[in-house]
Amino acid sequence: MVNTPAKLYTMLNVSDVTDLVSDISPYVRDREDSFPAVVYEVPSESFDRSSNGYQRSLADADIQVMARSAQEGEDIASAVFDVLAAESCVIIDSISREYDQSYDGSSAGIYSVILSIQISQGV
Repeated sequence: MVNTPAKLYTMLNVSDVTDLVSDISPYVRDREDSFPAVVYEVPSESFDRSSNGYQRSLADADIQVMARSAQEGEDIASAVFDVLAAESCVIIDSISREYDQSYDGSSAGIYSVILSIQISQGV
């Protein structure tokens, strides 16, 4: 079995990203951690077998950049995009943006940039 969440973490856990964020977490950000942060999830993964017996996995994943300003979110998302685009196994499908009200009493809300990708790899 492939460990796609671990592979995605390894891709994101590079200085181009870690120098910009306080945390990289799977699925849920710890509310005690400060911003900015990156949260990733791998909700589904499928497997294909070719006629020659070679098997590969294709996983859908979302990487959410969370920041206190739109510009900071865009800058970090750009760094994440560049890191992922350099990986031959990654296909970037789309980018979406959201804004949420603060839940921690801060006057600044939370700006999110979400990159939806596919990760293809041999098994």
